[in-house]
Amino acid sequence: MKQEYDQDCTTFVSKAHNYGGGMKKRTGWCRSDSVWWKSELGGVAPNSFTWSGADSLRRHSLGYRSQYLRDRRQLPALR
Repeated sequence: MKQEYDQDCTTFVSKAHNYGGGMKKRTGWCRSDSVWWKSELGGVAPNSFTWSGADSLRRHSLGYRSQYLRDRRQLPALR
């Protein structure tokens, strides 16, 4: 995955959820906890706050993606 920022941890986790885990993006206002997206065009808000901010991603995951997280916990552990 391409590094986009000096501090890239939350973006890495978001990319893993999206590309590897199949979590679908949700559009809307970039500051809302209910949305989760990465802009392909850049601009004033290149990503939603939930895509690239750790605390925002935590609130989004617990408030709007609990079923996704629950489904992932049921997967067998990798060895």
